Amino acid sequence: MADGFWGREKEINDLVVDFQSVKNGQTRFVTIIGDTGIGKTRMVQEFYLSLCMKHDPSEYWPKNIGDTRHTMSIVPSFSNLDENRVHQMPWMWIGLRCQNSNERNSSTQLDSALNRSRQQIAMHLSGIFESRARKKQNAKIGKALITVLDFAFPGINFTTEVIKTILDFVSNGISLIDSVNDIKNTLLKKKGSNDRCERVLVQEKRSLVNQTMDVFAALFSLKEKSLPTIPLILVLDDAQWLDPITAEFLNRVLERGIKERWPLMVIATCWENSYKEQAAKEFSELSLPHICSGFESRGICRCVYLSKLLDKDVLAIIQNELPHIGVEAHNVLVEKCSGDLELLWEYIAKLKLTPGWISSDGTLRVSLYKVRGLSSKKKELAVERILNLDNGSVGQILTCGSAQGTQFDKLFIERCKQNIPSVEFNPEDLSLADNPYNLTRNVDRPIIGEIAEFRRFLYYEIAREFFEESPEKDQIQEVLMDFYQEMIETHIIDKIERNEQIRLYEEYLFW
Repeated sequence: MADGFWGREKEINDLVVDFQSVKNGQTRFVTIIGDTGIGKTRMVQEFYLSLCMKHDPSEYWPKNIGDTRHTMSIVPSFSNLDENRVHQMPWMWIGLRCQNSNERNSSTQLDSALNRSRQQIAMHLSGIFESRARKKQNAKIGKALITVLDFAFPGINFTTEVIKTILDFVSNGISLIDSVNDIKNTLLKKKGSNDRCERVLVQEKRSLVNQTMDVFAALFSLKEKSLPTIPLILVLDDAQWLDPITAEFLNRVLERGIKERWPLMVIATCWENSYKEQAAKEFSELSLPHICSGFESRGICRCVYLSKLLDKDVLAIIQNELPHIGVEAHNVLVEKCSGDLELLWEYIAKLKLTPGWISSDGTLRVSLYKVRGLSSKKKELAVERILNLDNGSVGQILTCGSAQGTQFDKLFIERCKQNIPSVEFNPEDLSLADNPYNLTRNVDRPIIGEIAEFRRFLYYEIAREFFEESPEKDQIQEVLMDFYQEMIETHIIDKIERNEQIRLYEEYLFW
């Protein structure tokens, strides 16, 4: 187990047993149910790390999934995925987070959790196809490749002739990624950004469920003795907010997986109260409890109800993070968090980041009375922390960024600063939101620059509330629309990485 992870060894081992069944051609569905903050997502992260350590001999997957102590990321982060182009992918991991309906005002399929699978599939084209293409099995993979590419890069329109050219390049020693990128860039120059945007709209009208089902079928069709079918793990985090499109896909992919013996493992996480409330209602056939009930009776699904961590496990985390604050302070934090790991990490952040609370040698400088007086409400703690950071500068940046979504661009933040006279922040302070404050996870991308993603939905929720109440709300939205139009009309979007192209096109279409 990774450092800082305690108390879920049995549950992790059970998931590994499920994975072994999946490798043998059985479809499995596991729903992890528990109170908010109890560690459901953290357990999924640990399962991923376990697979990396024991079931990835070529080290295709990075042995991290972000900072598991401060972020709820379920998508592995690659510093340079192309380094893995010649490695055989041992299994495929697709992590999707369902969004609260209040997070978006759109009802289109672009807003579905399922739509986010495009970017991840596009990232792993080499891992899926490279070895097969190099063995010149063009007849077998051509049909599958055209299905996957059309899904991964909406609006390009890969024809049979284009696929043949790509496979010819690969047969002559050019990597699949380079081949696809060369052809894609050539097609984009011919069509132009506006034409591609129209094609994305046309594709959006076709059922996303049908598109994704076709892709999964294509992936599982790649089967032969020397290169067996790659097991696929699909994670649906926060499935209490399962949208209708993703729910329909979940039901259909499980049915087909059972029928055709797909090596498919689906893991969903859900708040216990929400699960019980949905189960008690006259729910639709596509609600999570109904789907679980149907497949549980057939021996395909199992529900795992997580209990709170034992006090000894919570104490171990505190001792690891704050070893010198004293036994009494340790016990106070154990009692106050009551097994809620999200709340515990907020307490730890409060103690570490508040000036004057911890001395240079790690001992506690304030009285135990102050520790006992910490709010037991995660949101109150987080709001107080965000508002007090750097005289509110970081809070204003997050407010503007939340207009774009859970992921936002520094370029957009700079445009807000340039065009809205009343905002008072330094865009360079965006880096502080990542380090040391652990509110966002920031990465640098070629051409487009720094991109930030909220580490927890709670932080996004707070920033979004600030945005909705901001007197500059309308101005921020205008700047955002201008930002998207600038990216497309100046053709900057054609020069950036494929995943960012898809993200910006989808955001533009949403607005």
